[in-house]
Amino acid sequence: MAFAVERVPGEPIVILTLTPPMQDAVEEGRAGDAAVAQAAAEIEGRYFRIADVRTFQVSFTDMVRYFGEQKRGHPGSINDPRGIPIVVADQNLFTESADWTQQEQYGGRSTQMFKTLDEALAYARAQIEAGALGSS
Repeated sequence: MAFAVERVPGEPIVILTLTPPMQDAVEEGRAGDAAVAQAAAEIEGRYFRIADVRTFQVSFTDMVRYFGEQKRGHPGSINDPRGIPIVVADQNLFTESADWTQQEQYGGRSTQMFKTLDEALAYARAQIEAGALGSS
């Protein structure tokens, strides 16, 4: 899987952009999560983890495998206790995945879903402004 990770300068926001192709959902997901964790290492306290999957395609089976791994909550993952997950997607499988993350078998976390990166960033910034991350 090709991916890029970007820390938004001066803000507690990390963006993970996934692009095809993917060979192994679990192993490559771990690599992406590790990159997110590294980018978030200098952020004090909680942060927003935005996963932009608009150009990414994955099978239903690989998606289930990936979310099964995410349940572990390792650093940088969707279920990392420090991260607040946001997904940017415009495909049905990914939009349904936001509901999956709320199920206990996938970690029981609420995930915000947006169709554009600008919408996701605006949401994260509004939440930061409102104090959603707490005091650091």
